[in-house]
Amino acid sequence: MIGRASCPPAIYWRSGGRSSSAPSGGPSGLPAGGRCITITILAPDPTPENIRELSTTARRWKAQGIRLTGKGENTGGYRAVFAGDVAFAAADGLRAHACCVLAAQDQLDLVRGLILFFLHSDGSKWEIPFATVDPDNQGGSLNRDPYRGIGTELLGAAVADMSTTACTRLELETLDGAAEEFWRRRGFHNTTEPLHMTCPEMRALAARLAHTETDDPLAGDVLLADAKASRRAFSLRV
Repeated sequence: MIGRASCPPAIYWRSGGRSSSAPSGGPSGLPAGGRCITITILAPDPTPENIRELSTTARRWKAQGIRLTGKGENTGGYRAVFAGDVAFAAADGLRAHACCVLAAQDQLDLVRGLILFFLHSDGSKWEIPFATVDPDNQGGSLNRDPYRGIGTELLGAAVADMSTTACTRLELETLDGAAEEFWRRRGFHNTTEPLHMTCPEMRALAARLAHTETDDPLAGDVLLADAKASRRAFSLRV
């Protein structure tokens, strides 16, 4: 995928030691038994090649969801189909030259996560309608050893872009109750729906995530946002 790099590449560990991320040079030693991938956060260009790649990703993730559901993994299956919906929405956004899409891509050029966000036309607030990591790393699949930190890196890049473009409120809806904890741990709050943060809070989060902290999909700490009313326009599984 070709696009503007939103942040430097980072390395993400699987288990075998403390989950962590680091600049692309990596720490001096790999934790015993650990494995890693290198992730780059990109703002994809609206090219036919990138649109095809996201469309292919959508089909692959949805097919994975169907397989998981067939194996009785209903939560993982639903989340994988949702991830496919997000990839479809990202492809559609590029096709329409709409702002904004960020993608996490590994060293094999596979898409590992997506976050979509936009500024309302009156400039009153930002919204994250959709966000996901790939089904293998959502914590609800058959993979019991997910990579950690991808969703946090995507969110950090997104809030950095938003807070420098227009300093205003940020809102989102979560995929489900279990996914809500990810956002609350990063400072989103509410007394009534939806979850939100103020501009100063968003800037503080951007500064905090510039030194990446990790997330833990197996503990439910995973990047998943879903504007269900919007997704009903193109998905049958809402």
